[in-house]
Amino acid sequence: MDKVAPSRPVGCRVVPDYQGTWGGGLRVTTCTESGIFQQTDFCDEFPAGFTSGYSIALAQSGESMTAAVNYGPMAVFPGIAAPVRDDGTSTFAPTLSITEQGITLTVNAGFTINSARVGELTGTVDEVWRLPNVAGEGRLVQTIISTTRTSTTTFQSAVDGRTNKLRVLRRLAR
Repeated sequence: MDKVAPSRPVGCRVVPDYQGTWGGGLRVTTCTESGIFQQTDFCDEFPAGFTSGYSIALAQSGESMTAAVNYGPMAVFPGIAAPVRDDGTSTFAPTLSITEQGITLTVNAGFTINSARVGELTGTVDEVWRLPNVAGEGRLVQTIISTTRTSTTTFQSAVDGRTNKLRVLRRLAR
C-alpha cells in the first residue's frame, strides 16, 4: 500500500490595507540635542507636545509596499520599499537631504506604522537631524496622531502647511 504524505493546510494571511494617501500629525514625545543643535536651541522649536503635519503615500501589493513621506514643499522624502511584518506593522527608514542657504541638513527618519482599524494609521517616528561635518545632532521621538486615509490612491498631495518643520534650518544658517 502506498503511503500518502499528510497534506499541509493552505494558509491565508490577512494584512492591513495601507494603500493610499494618509494625512495627520506627528506629536513630539521627546527631543534631545547636542553640539550645533544645542547651540541653536533645537528642542525649543520641538518641545514635548509640539505637533507638525505630514502626509504619507503608500503603494501596496500584498505584503510589500512603498512609502513616500511628505513634510511640506521642501521636505519630500524619496520613496522606500518596506514589507508588512507578520504582526501587520511595517517599518521603514527614509533619509532626506535638504540644502538651504548653503547648509545641508540630513534627516534620518525611522517609521513604525500600524493600521489596526480600517482608515486609521498609528505608530511612531524617530528622527535624527545632522549637518555633515558639524558636531552634534537633534533627535525627535514622535507619535503618529490623527492620521486618516485621505485617498485610496497614492497621489502625493502637499502638506496643508500647518507647520513647516524645517524652519529650524534658518536658525542653523545664522
